[in-house]
Amino acid sequence: MPPAEGIPDTVRHWHTALGLDVLQPGFVEAPVEDAASIPGVVVKFSAVQEGRRYVVRRHGAAGSFILKLPTVRHPDLVANEFAGYRLCGALGLDCAEASVISRADAELPEQIPFDQILAVRRFDRTTEGGRVHMEEFAQVLQYEPRQKYGRGLEVDWPQMLRVLDRLSPEPVADVRECVRRIVAFILLGNSDAHLKNWALRYPDGMTPTLAPLYDPVCVAAFFEGVPATDYGVNRAIDAKLAAFDWPAFDALLRNAGLLRPARLVAIAKNTVRQAQADWPALLRDAPGSVQRCIQSRLAGGVALAR
Repeated sequence: MPPAEGIPDTVRHWHTALGLDVLQPGFVEAPVEDAASIPGVVVKFSAVQEGRRYVVRRHGAAGSFILKLPTVRHPDLVANEFAGYRLCGALGLDCAEASVISRADAELPEQIPFDQILAVRRFDRTTEGGRVHMEEFAQVLQYEPRQKYGRGLEVDWPQMLRVLDRLSPEPVADVRECVRRIVAFILLGNSDAHLKNWALRYPDGMTPTLAPLYDPVCVAAFFEGVPATDYGVNRAIDAKLAAFDWPAFDALLRNAGLLRPARLVAIAKNTVRQAQADWPALLRDAPGSVQRCIQSRLAGGVALAR
């Protein structure tokens, strides 16, 4: 783990005492000198809500919420991701339920140097706390765990759409949702929407549907004010997202073998217009770097917005 991530020793020791695995791979790649990247970490806890307070479960017991902390390197991570949830929700996308809570609302060590925590309700749990089967698309497409970026957007996105079109009990709705999420992630600057951040959910234990959207982080905002060698993997992906134009979008849909691709392109274009109309007001509450990044993208910084 890069030292700059700054996870307090208090958190590590407390998790060891509770028998928890605090360090889970996720959300962003940390930079190294040659512009390659190594897995970053985000601190996550499984918790249950008791009244207005969130209590962390011991020894890996299932909880109904995931509590996510920022790091010293990214102190605005909670505000960044929560802004992503608000923006995607404003488009009518099916998002995991997320809220920002204070440190006092959660059973965490007092020494944690962060005032805000992101609480995300788990969609792989029932209201009674039972498990609901889910699969990340990395599993669905039979990639090894280390291959979370798959074989590239041009290959993986059509495969995801094909799976939804053929296996979902509501293929039209799930394909439409997936198409609109792709547009939202491009506008959002979410260059870490890899195959482990897309999933299928099996509400009845047998039939797959597209799981709610999760981890909508504006990773591109982290590029501001840091050397060009930082975030090498994410920068390379973001360059592809920024250059992804409407002919490429049409080709993507045709490669997926979908019917009426022109109709889906029209839906995608309408999603761009909706974001350009509705997001600026919502961005006023986002961190400054997130505001600047997304406003630039909406104004034509990515090909889909031109």
